[in-house]
This record gives sequence, structure tokens and C-alpha cells, in this order.
Amino acid sequence: MKRVKWSILIVALLLIATTIFISIRRGPKMGNAAASSLPTFTEEKIDLKAPLVKINGTILTAGELEEELNRVLISPAVHGGMNPQKRDQIRKASMEELIVRELAYQKARSLGLKLEETAIKESLDKIKARYQTDAGFKEALKAEGITEAKLRQRVERDLLLHKIHEQEIDAKARVGETEARKHYEDNKARFIMPESVQLKHIVIRNEPGRDESASRKKINEAYKKLKAGAVFSDVAYKYSEDDYRVMGGDFGSVHRGQIVPELEKAAFAAPLKKLVGPFQTSLGWHIIWVAARQAEHQLTFDEVKSKIEASLSQKRLQQRKLEFAKELRAAAQIKYLAANR
Repeated sequence: MKRVKWSILIVALLLIATTIFISIRRGPKMGNAAASSLPTFTEEKIDLKAPLVKINGTILTAGELEEELNRVLISPAVHGGMNPQKRDQIRKASMEELIVRELAYQKARSLGLKLEETAIKESLDKIKARYQTDAGFKEALKAEGITEAKLRQRVERDLLLHKIHEQEIDAKARVGETEARKHYEDNKARFIMPESVQLKHIVIRNEPGRDESASRKKINEAYKKLKAGAVFSDVAYKYSEDDYRVMGGDFGSVHRGQIVPELEKAAFAAPLKKLVGPFQTSLGWHIIWVAARQAEHQLTFDEVKSKIEASLSQKRLQQRKLEFAKELRAAAQIKYLAANR
């Protein structure tokens, strides 16, 4: 299948394009007739100038769809690893992305949104900076078959999309302190920090075929070094036989239910800042050190404010994207050109 060349220039354009993502993959569904009119992946050559859909009089072509697919799939090699059904799904979803993006662009124009020349220049400079020389940049443009003026138009379009995204989606999805606080008060039980201990740990595992006396000897060696004043993390790194060895045996903050019951019981009963062990469990021989203990407590609003705002904003952002796409479609005339399947 003939494809638009995936080049450094397209990658450079993604510096802008990925920040103005308007629609989402799970956008409004097409009817059966509309969906069936979209082109599918085949091994036939594609006429990149072929019209695919008319949006308020603006035509989107097969070439524009191919470029969008390159942005989505990143590498043409990915195509070979997909079954035809999956490829068709991606193609149809990409077409829907293009439609919503075009509608958003038209909306931005109708609202009279303007761009600062400095913003355009900054974006163009970022693209040019990916090339060592001006000649290299111009060669890339030539390879893509576009002029600097055309590149500027594409940059302006993407920046305008970014601007309407901020105005119609980001601004309307923001969650303020009042709403975040209400969520906190309504869901206080979700913001209780359970009892925890700051745990350090050394383990000599019960390995099949290992002599029990050898395991006991090794854990005792580690214990003697600790009692003699060696640094716990150094001893853990040398002796311990679990994944936390590389972190000096530091488990960090541990809540009930996060470690095996036998070890949990010992950890939550251990005195602070004293070696406990060696003791044996079904896993092997252990030495533990509890550096701190914190009782169950209610997190304050200030402690969770940023997380609440981020969580609520993210949910609202996704909802607002769907709403905006629906609003754009409701006011648009969209015609899928079935004759060009």
C-alpha cells in the first residue's frame, strides 16, 4: 500500500500536533451506512487525492487520512503486526479524529480566535531546531513536497486548535477548590490513611535443596554485622535474597495486607528502631528494623487537594471532549463519500 513518507519533519510537527488533541478514540459512533462508506486497509495503491468526506463544504482526502495514520501508528512497521479488522478500526477511528479536528478548526475561525506572531515563530523555530543546518531543514521540506509557507499554515492550524481546546475544553473542565473540598467532605472515608510502618528487611530464602544450617549461618552472619554497627542497607545489599536487596532492604511505608501475614505480624509488633530477628517463616529467615510507625489517621484536605483536583479534572476533561465533539457534529453537515471507498 502506498503511504505518506514517515519523516523527521512529521515527527517535528508532532511537537505541536500532540498538544492539541481534540477528539478521543471513543468519540461519537457513526451509523452503519456512514461507517461502511469509509475506506479500509487493502494492498491496493491509494489515490492520496481521493476525497473521503465533506465537512461543511471542506473536503478531507485519503492523503490526510494517511498522514493521520502515520501519527497514530508512529512506525509503518506496525501495520504488518495487525490483523485487517484491527487496521480497519484504527482507520475509521482516525477518520473520526480528522472530522472532529476539522470541525474544531472551523469553530475557532468562526469565533475569530487569533494567534500571536511570537507563538507561531516559536513553534516554527522548534521544528527548525531539529535540523543541524538551514539547508537540512529545506531539504526535509523538499522531501515532503511542501513549502515553508505551507508548513507555517499547518503550524498555525495546530496552534489554533490548541487555543480552542484551551477555551472550549480545558477551561470548562477545571475543578476549583470549592468543588474539590465538597468532594473531600462527601468522601472523607476514602481519605483515611491506614496504620503503617517504615520497614527495612533482610531475608534468606528457603531454597529447594539448600541445607537449613547454611541458611541459618548466613542470616546469623548478617545479624552479627548489624549488631557490630554495620549499616543496614549495606548488609541487606550483601546478604538479602529478595528484590528489595538493591534498595538496601528498604520496603518503605507498609500497610496491613501488603506483605505476607507472618512478616506483617512481626513488623507491626516490633519495637521502634531495634533489630528484630533472626526469626523464621514459611519464606525463610528474616531480620527486620522498623524505623517509624504511624497510626491510622484522617488525611487533611490540604494533603489531598491536588490529587482530588487532578482526578476530578481528568474525568471532566474526558466528558467535556465528548460533549464538545457532539456539539460540533450537531451543527455540522458531514457527508461520507461512499463512491471513493
